[in-house]
Amino acid sequence: MPMFAGQAHPSGPEKRPFAERTITVQGNTKDCVLTLGYPKPDDIVDWAPKGSYSAMDPWRIPLTLVYEYRGHFWQGVFGGVLFTVKINARKEASKPWTDLESLLEGVRIQRIAHNQATKNNHPENRQEWMEPVQAQLNGIPCVQQYIYWGNDPKGYWLYYFPFEEDHALELEVRMVDNSNRPGLTQSDWRPRAEEFAKRLLSTVKVRVEPIVSQK
Repeated sequence: MPMFAGQAHPSGPEKRPFAERTITVQGNTKDCVLTLGYPKPDDIVDWAPKGSYSAMDPWRIPLTLVYEYRGHFWQGVFGGVLFTVKINARKEASKPWTDLESLLEGVRIQRIAHNQATKNNHPENRQEWMEPVQAQLNGIPCVQQYIYWGNDPKGYWLYYFPFEEDHALELEVRMVDNSNRPGLTQSDWRPRAEEFAKRLLSTVKVRVEPIVSQK
């Protein structure tokens, strides 16, 4: 049928204007100040509407943004970008996260434990956490890691920022692939989504500030 001919160009978020906001994650001894910009999402879960969030909150997910690449009504959503701000809590097996090296070692411990626990899962449903490395995001030192989901290489992009010895700020970008349904035409959603995700990440700024005691 003609409607399935060629490559589809689903609508996406690229032309929406970006707006900047700041979220302060409050720790025990330090605050982590995250500034980022993003356009209006297709869905949002915002637990920091007033601009602050406690690192001790048991859910530890201040913000989730969902962006969709949607085709015609008969095609639905081809895929999307899921951008999540998290607080990663140190496990007892890890040394205190006092610097980038200790955080890197802590993420490695989490990787080994996760991969060991899920090694018998079916390959299509298994998350394989890759080796983390030291990196920079917009000139800010961080730990970077990829997660493979089934046959999707680098379906997850993770960035961890040292915060205090028990907490790290974590940014997660996930490519949500819904394009392999039977009969669905090929589209350009994936390369566009990856470029959009990079644009989101290019707005990120992170700084850590000591908490000044009030007397």
